Amino acid sequence: MFEREIEPAFLQSVVESGEIIADYDDDQLYPSKLVLGFLQKRPIHVVVAQNGGDCIIVTAYEPDAKVWNTAFTRRIDK
Repeated sequence: MFEREIEPAFLQSVVESGEIIADYDDDQLYPSKLVLGFLQKRPIHVVVAQNGGDCIIVTAYEPDAKVWNTAFTRRIDK
């Protein structure tokens, strides 16, 4: 997260108001979601696990435009 220059406050904002683009209900140890947010015009994906009422940020990254559609909401099938 720090190497990718993504601030913790931004991640909280994404978790609270970002767009959920995938649910991973079978993830171990906890179910998780892939959430999309934008840092200015930079798209950011945040994987958030849910443990009861707590959210655990698993990872955050800038999605590769070669792998995702132009809205960064769906992987491109090749």
